[in-house]
Amino acid sequence: MVMKNKLFSIFCTLIFLFYSSSILAKQENSVYQAGILIGLSSGQLDGSSTLEELSKYGNFGLCTVNGAAGELIFLDDKNYLADNTGNAKVISPQTKTPFTTIINFKPEISFYLHNIETMDDLAKAIDQHLPSKNFFYAIKIEGTFAEIKARAIDPQTKPYIPLSEWLKQHQHIFYLKDEAATIVAFRSPD
Repeated sequence: MVMKNKLFSIFCTLIFLFYSSSILAKQENSVYQAGILIGLSSGQLDGSSTLEELSKYGNFGLCTVNGAAGELIFLDDKNYLADNTGNAKVISPQTKTPFTTIINFKPEISFYLHNIETMDDLAKAIDQHLPSKNFFYAIKIEGTFAEIKARAIDPQTKPYIPLSEWLKQHQHIFYLKDEAATIVAFRSPD
């Protein structure tokens, strides 16, 4: 996502994250990850975990569904799939995913930001509120955005090809203007 012009007003909430090898459902401050990002990049686009199974580990997260048929957002105990046209809809909890990052979101830091013009400005403003850049954070941003540049890709069918190759011809860019939106994000140390 790229932002241009100004964000009129946004409210950020963050939570400190610690990676945990524990398999305890909804353990505070632990992020659960199913699959690995490099698997998606290499074309491994089928997973065995359902959204229902993964929701035991949290209520806030990001993932994709089998075949990379859209970007999935866990938010407020719902599963929203943004398809290749940018439309989001609630989908079946039985849908499977090859990659998920999810947490039980309980904010520990909250603040308002005004007149943010770029993603770099947003990152710097958020970093000023962090006690350390050495932790993982889940970030929820709610606000009205002058412009959001978003990306979506067409779903694949087997045999899958690496995403870098697929994106060359099957990526769609679209712009949302003057939209109230919620952004789900994770920040990791450099």
